[in-house]
Amino acid sequence: MKKFLPLSLVIPCFNRLDQTKNLLDSLKNSRSDCQIIIVDDCSQTDVKRLIDSYDFPDLIYHRNESNKGPAASRNIGIKLSRYDYVAFTDNDCLVTADWLEKMHESIGSCGQDIAGVGGKVIAKNNDLISLYYIYHKILDPWFYQGRFLYLVTANAIFNKPALLKVNCFDEAVRIAGGEDPGMCFKLINEGYRFAYNPEAVIIHDFPKGVINFIKTFYRYGFGCSFQSKKYFKKIKYLKNDNFAGISQ
Repeated sequence: MKKFLPLSLVIPCFNRLDQTKNLLDSLKNSRSDCQIIIVDDCSQTDVKRLIDSYDFPDLIYHRNESNKGPAASRNIGIKLSRYDYVAFTDNDCLVTADWLEKMHESIGSCGQDIAGVGGKVIAKNNDLISLYYIYHKILDPWFYQGRFLYLVTANAIFNKPALLKVNCFDEAVRIAGGEDPGMCFKLINEGYRFAYNPEAVIIHDFPKGVINFIKTFYRYGFGCSFQSKKYFKKIKYLKNDNFAGISQ
């Protein structure tokens, strides 16, 4: 029997039925179980039928009446969560067998000033675009001048009381991109810090094609700019030698 970890995993879901199935299969093959909360953001596909075909020990399915975006969907998941540790991933990802254990161990060993822990993201495929994302560490935590400035919700776990203290994600962000840095900036403003565990690995199925690539970076750029102006207190120019990666 698998060990049940006292943490809640929140997964916003909008369409991508096949990828959602792959994620659930990877969770089924995980060494540990936890509370799983899937927030269906008014998909046009039958997500509930897929969910009902699994027998996880503690799974909540919630469907939004209208499309609210990933920030609002994650906030709903946080409200439905039972535990003080809340992990996040997306429905175009796969978890590795020990990911839940690594995340739980990491945040459990941190001090009270650590609001969250991020992990490493690798690509499912070896196409040129996927390799670009990984080479530039687009979905790894941003490490700058000795500290992590934000985590990415494709692979992160947070202390729920810290999330509630800053009112969670900014629901003004209606599309994916910028909402996770924005929330992290709010946590930093309250004196929290972040940590990183490269052994906590998520596999990301990056969208293919140049058009999707352009759309993704437009969303990231627009969302990060919007949230930086709103929440990042030191908004003056930063000499940024390695925007998305880790330089030690």
